[in-house]
Order: sequence, then structure tokens, then C-alpha cells
Amino acid sequence: MIPKALLSFWFLICIPLLCGGLFLPLFPEKKKTVPALYMSGFLLQFALFELIALPCVISERAGIFYTCSNLFALLVHLAAAGGAYQFLRAFRQGLRLRPLQKPALPVLLCTGLYAALLLFRMYMAFTRASFDGDDAYYVAHAVTAAEQGWMYRLDAYQGGLAPIDIRHALAVLPMWEAHVARMSMLHVTVFVHTLLPLFLIPLTDLAWYLCGRYLLRDKKAGALPLFLSLMALFQIFGSVSIYTAERFALTRTWQGKSLMANLVVPLLFWLFLWLFDDADAKKEGHAAGRREAAAPYVLLALVNLFAGVCTSMGVVMAGGLTLFAGLFYVLYCRAPKRYLYLLPAVLVNTGYLLLYFLKG
Repeated sequence: MIPKALLSFWFLICIPLLCGGLFLPLFPEKKKTVPALYMSGFLLQFALFELIALPCVISERAGIFYTCSNLFALLVHLAAAGGAYQFLRAFRQGLRLRPLQKPALPVLLCTGLYAALLLFRMYMAFTRASFDGDDAYYVAHAVTAAEQGWMYRLDAYQGGLAPIDIRHALAVLPMWEAHVARMSMLHVTVFVHTLLPLFLIPLTDLAWYLCGRYLLRDKKAGALPLFLSLMALFQIFGSVSIYTAERFALTRTWQGKSLMANLVVPLLFWLFLWLFDDADAKKEGHAAGRREAAAPYVLLALVNLFAGVCTSMGVVMAGGLTLFAGLFYVLYCRAPKRYLYLLPAVLVNTGYLLLYFLKG
């Protein structure tokens, strides 16, 4: 069991963090934090997986999942090795982690409240696994991929060969879950229902943490853990319907619809807060360099790719939200040409949409 736990830790924690090292030359100094680099590496690995998995899905070949899984494992480890090199290079040039300062008692109490709420949600998700009708489809496809090598070609309800349902097949999140479970030597169902929520619940909190760093930067030190505690309470008591984002976050954590609502949307907020912050800095005469200014646009493209991994409708929703928020950004900056910078972040999913309409 210990080797499996270590492998899971490697693929869920270490690999994304190392991949985040590739963004060190791109990020400005103040943005080179562990949470931001980890989230960037997480998005990068999903973009890489989507580019590998989609051609494999539409090939409709027997055993193609193993080719997809092995190729992705090779490429993501190469990306992690490149990120590790960037980390070593940055440390040699003087980059250091900021030492933790001893917090004041009120800050410590607020942080303890958030930690208790986080542990409570993780404990409940682990000990009271929730099953719903979608498990018979999404998890079943992940299981058949890991055990038989087919990608969306077996009927999830009866087991026989069936035509690909392109509306679901382009959302390759179950295939990623099957890949990590296979590499960790865990059964897919066990991995999805017990281990994955312990990773995804803190990950969604991390996205809100990145937003809170901008929203509460002028507030007192205890404001950020209080903000995270409030978001945790919204999740715990947000189950007013079986269709709320909060309900999905805690009972359907592993599903793409849940990640679309609880991870993609906060990440889009984070990146636009970053863009508005850069606009304020430019007005004050502290404009970022060309490379640093491109960082949020690159991450916006990765978030839009990740939305397609979660759900096929996510491509339209994330792209629409990007363009809609971009209007306010352009009006705030009074620079219409910046809207053109947002278009590539949305157009990265052009191939995805073509597959959807041509194969649908």
C-alpha cells in the first residue's frame, strides 16, 4: 500500500509542481510562488494529455489507451525534468523560498478554522463516498480503459462494442483518471472514489486562494484564511439542490462537470485579476516586461484547454466567459488591441470544436 501511496503522491503532487518550473522564466518575480507554479504545472499536464488523448480517442483502435497512457507518461516526465532544471537554474541565480513568519494569534486561529473545515470535508468525502447514476458511465469508461484498453468504444452499461458518443468522448478526464490509477497500481474505482477527492478538494481551495491573494491584498493578514473558511462553508451548506456547484464539489468531485464549476471558473477569475493587476501597475509606471506580460495569456489558453478535458460544453462556457470578461478588461485598460491578445487563448480549442461538429 505504501508504494501505491507514494506513486499517487508522485503523479498528483510532484509531477505538476515540477512541470510548473517551466513557467519560472515566464513569471514575474512576485508571481513565482509555489501555489501559482503548482497550478500552472497542473494545467500544463492536462493540456498535454488532451493533445495526446483526443487523436487516440478518435482512432477507435483496440488497446489505444495503453499507447496514450505510456506516451503521456513519457512526455510529462520529460516536461517535469525540464521544470526541475529550471528550478535548479533559478536557485543558482538566487531564487529562494520566503521563510515562514510566526503568525499572530488571530491569524493562527483563522488558519486553524480553515484547516478544520478542510479536514472535515476531506474526511467526509473519504468515509462517506457518494455514488450517483453518472458513475455507471464515467467511472465505467475509466475502468474499461484501464483494464481492456478501449477509449469510449465499449458500452458503459452493457459492455459490448458501441459507436463513440463524441459528446462525452472528447471530455477525456476519465481517461486521465484511468492513467493515474494505472500508473499508481490502484483500481480505478478505488482511486476515483477514495483518493481523488482528497486531492481535488484542496485543489479547488487552492484556486480560491490564488483569487484571494488579489482580492484581499490590502486587508489584514487573517482575511485570507477567513475568506477560504467562508468558501468552505459555502461548499458544506450549499447542497440546496443536487445540481449546485457546491453539491458537485463534494459528492461528484471526480466528474468533469464538478471541476468545470469549481476549478475552471475560479482559475479564470484568478487570471483576470492578474491582468487587471498588471493594468494597474502599468498605470503607475511599473509595466511588466513583454515576457512577463504574456504569462496570464498563456495560462488562459491552458485553462480553456482544461475546460475541454472536463466537459465538451466547457469549451463554449470557458471561451465565452473569457471573451465576456475580456470586454471589461479592455474598457478598463482603454486599449482595444488587448482584446486580440485574448483570442488565441480561446482559439486553441478550434480543433476541439471541429471534432465535435464533424464527428457528432
